Amino acid sequence: MIKGVESFFSTVKVQIFLFCLVVFTLPLKHNFNSISIILLLIFSLGNFYVKRDKIKLDFKNGKWLILFFSVGLLAMIYTENNKIGFQHLTKILPLLVFPIAFSIVKFQEKQKNKILWVFCISCLIASIFLFIINLYTYSNNPISNVWYYSGYTENLDIHPAYYILFLIFNVFFLFEELLKSTSQKKTIMISIFGLVFLIQILFLQSRIGLISFFITSLIYFSTTIRKIRKKYILVIFLLVSISLLIAYYFNFLNRFVAIPDSINERVTIWQGWWNVFRESPFFGYGTGDAQQALDQGNYLLGNDFFIFYKYNTHNQYLDILLRYGIAGFSVFLLMLFQSYKIAYQNRNALLLIFLILICIFFLTENILQRQHGIVFFSFFYLLLSDQNFNEK
Repeated sequence: MIKGVESFFSTVKVQIFLFCLVVFTLPLKHNFNSISIILLLIFSLGNFYVKRDKIKLDFKNGKWLILFFSVGLLAMIYTENNKIGFQHLTKILPLLVFPIAFSIVKFQEKQKNKILWVFCISCLIASIFLFIINLYTYSNNPISNVWYYSGYTENLDIHPAYYILFLIFNVFFLFEELLKSTSQKKTIMISIFGLVFLIQILFLQSRIGLISFFITSLIYFSTTIRKIRKKYILVIFLLVSISLLIAYYFNFLNRFVAIPDSINERVTIWQGWWNVFRESPFFGYGTGDAQQALDQGNYLLGNDFFIFYKYNTHNQYLDILLRYGIAGFSVFLLMLFQSYKIAYQNRNALLLIFLILICIFFLTENILQRQHGIVFFSFFYLLLSDQNFNEK
């Protein structure tokens, strides 16, 4: 019996399946993804228990995530709203769970690539599902708002900013695979996948998504232009041309007309943030009191609208500063810096793309306050930061 249990926990296929299950359920409802994370943790701890004499824990990359989670835990000491504080700690538990799982369960380069492909396929399935169900809704109700921002992703219960982040990441992953491809069939498949994702990106009409996609593309292609073979230039040209035609048809540029209003709204929120942040800059207000403090700042400015709808900071950096102050924010910056250092030293293009995208999205979205965001960030931070990721 014991040998059978040990054999089960040492099975590589089970390990990879559970990691794949986490990323496959990521675009889906929260409960599916939560169950997959719990199963991964249970298996990882079981694997450690039966093989504790053979396993050497390695928190080299995960220590920064654990340290950042510890900042949130320590900030509970001086938070006033303990209930909201514990709710926030529950949300950011992946910062603790994934480093444990990654330190116990070991896998090879090909297995990591398989995990990335599973995430890509999951987003493809989600994209096809959304397109079909939205097309059906539109055919029954032509005035429905299914081709516009949050209306497009409503049936998956995922914020459009998070979903477009997934899609953009997958587009760059596919292009990395395209550069390595020696098969014509695989090249065609990758091109089709990429086209589907580009169409979805345009349907979502997320301003920060389109801006980050443009900036990241400039950085990526300026650094990889020498690797691009001539035949792929034609593929890129066709994909971009089709995307522009779709953009013209749906007139998504109207979204950019409203950018000044969106900027003014955020500036007003940030003014309220500044009113309270300057009162407690070093340690912040604690894990559970960030929203209450922001509401107080907006109250002083007479911004009742933002208080009524509980607007957050719409900026991940400002949210961390408000919760944990400069002390906690320094840990966060060191965590990002360490990953940038690994990307540069190992010429890890996909990790660099991931970090650039995340850092841009942090400017307008509180990515780490929702499960879709915290799971995406912590999981791929660890997967891509593995210093052996690019080794053959």
